[in-house]
Amino acid sequence: MRNIRSTFAAIILVLLLSVVVLQWGRVTAIYSMFPLLNQEEKHFPTMGTEMKERSGEPITISLLENDSIDSKAAISNIRYALQYAKIPFREIKKEDLSSLEPSPYHILIVAGEHAKEWPYEVIESFVDQGGRLMVALRYGGVKQAWNDLVGIDDANDFIQSTQKGLTFEKSLFPGYPNLSSENALFSHSVLDITLKEEADLYLSVQDHPVMWTFDYGKGKVGYWNTTITKDKEARGLVLQSLSLLPPSFVMHQAGIKVSYLDDFPSPIKEGTVENMGYGQFVKDVWWESVEELRETYDLIYTGALIGTYEDRQRLGAEELIELREFPMVYYGRQILNRGGELALHGYNHQPLVVEEDGIPVDEGHEYVPWKRKSIMKKKLNQTEELFHHYFPDQAFQSYVPPSNILGPTGLDALMESLPSVNVIASLYFGAEEGESFIQEFDFDQSYAGLYHFPRTASGHGDTSEDYFLLTDAIANQGVFSHFIHPDDRTDVDRAKGRSWEEMREGLEGMYRFLSTYYPYLESLTQQEAREKLIAYQQSNIDVRYEKDAITITGEDMLHPSIALVRLNSGQHLETGAFSFGEVEVMPDSSNLYIVTLREPSVTLKMKEEVS
Repeated sequence: MRNIRSTFAAIILVLLLSVVVLQWGRVTAIYSMFPLLNQEEKHFPTMGTEMKERSGEPITISLLENDSIDSKAAISNIRYALQYAKIPFREIKKEDLSSLEPSPYHILIVAGEHAKEWPYEVIESFVDQGGRLMVALRYGGVKQAWNDLVGIDDANDFIQSTQKGLTFEKSLFPGYPNLSSENALFSHSVLDITLKEEADLYLSVQDHPVMWTFDYGKGKVGYWNTTITKDKEARGLVLQSLSLLPPSFVMHQAGIKVSYLDDFPSPIKEGTVENMGYGQFVKDVWWESVEELRETYDLIYTGALIGTYEDRQRLGAEELIELREFPMVYYGRQILNRGGELALHGYNHQPLVVEEDGIPVDEGHEYVPWKRKSIMKKKLNQTEELFHHYFPDQAFQSYVPPSNILGPTGLDALMESLPSVNVIASLYFGAEEGESFIQEFDFDQSYAGLYHFPRTASGHGDTSEDYFLLTDAIANQGVFSHFIHPDDRTDVDRAKGRSWEEMREGLEGMYRFLSTYYPYLESLTQQEAREKLIAYQQSNIDVRYEKDAITITGEDMLHPSIALVRLNSGQHLETGAFSFGEVEVMPDSSNLYIVTLREPSVTLKMKEEVS
């Protein structure tokens, strides 16, 4: 009897060993298909020279606001736009106006319903003698002298109905599309006015002038007959309108392009997609498409990894490891081997929020709050175990909040459980008072080293609004960060009734658009983009203007650095390759140049146009 038991136990042991060997062989086979290569960390060199006294005049931008909500909002928005483009500015008070020095390179920016408080004679004299004035948010009910100064021939009251859309009468920056009256991106409050014939109109809405320039005396005025200058979505537009006022104007660009594959690897779903199983569609159609786009447009992917798509938190690390084996190894290793990054999207797709955070739930979107922080930390650590099982030499550094929602308790749980995280990538555009986690490009105020790097675009080039937003972010500081999902084709709202081929064509059209208009954007992982943008923001760049030359000098500036140069004086720059770098005309522009700087001190000589 004892021998029978021993024999039976031996047979069971052999069978178990066979299963283990077979399982290990299967895993090893998958691993061998995509061996993990050693990835070299990318660093961004800087260059600089001693900031000595130099000839030429710097740009001076004086910001004047009062205590009104509109004025503060518009001027705050402009501060961000100037900081992102590395353009210096200063804050002034009303009593400082009389001491302003008129100059073609001195721009006074005012905004809001308080023109009656401004000393007309002082500001008129400033412009008449050569200064530049930007009225960054419309005002009404003032004496005609004010209207004459800014190029308004006749002004009635405010138009009662809110105006929608935006039309470009002249190009402000290449790539912006017109927005129809059905588009809800902007809501304008405008004056009913007619312009003087000499005014140069750039933007309108429903045949009402929105933004124009006007020569007055030796100076020049820009005017925004709207309230959209308070909106983050118009920062690039406002910056570009400022560049129209001096004879020449330099704006700096970070030159960054980030491509996210969100909800990655794909959710496990039942059913068919375009006459095949969902898993087969993702592997043989969707993945092949994004790989072709990567090769064609030199993209680098950051995949935002998720543990499970269950709402509940019932799965432990071992179960996650078993469940996610194929997609982690097959897709994850391909991303890493092609120079990409794997970021964290969460244990599951429920945002890190507890009821006590009090975050509102927008209509049509609900989430299940977590019970307490300790559970969040436990599940985040289990997701890290899943990650380390397949990629033991990697660490989570970038985090994408599920549904772009993150509560203060969740942020604490994230940083306490995963201190390696140094980037949170949520949304750049959106309502601050809503449920979404809206960000600026800057360091966190509570956690040292944690950087906020929001995404500026999503989808497959679906609407004119999408193109407008991605263009505006580029027009401000040259950053494009975009995400799509493997299951976009099966999502009714995101697919909008389109086939995958149609969605792919839209996505390729968007990347073709980027490579055509903004070829200086460099494809990077999220971590590389963090490093480059921080280096860009911390650089010190000085620009001096003369009648026929612009001198750009920098300390710790990126090598190479990108500057956009606008000339408004009937002059031009010679294009081509030079010892200091390259100069090229920006596509669809006659007076806007892309200048690539490979030296820390460069003088650009301007040539007179030959008629």
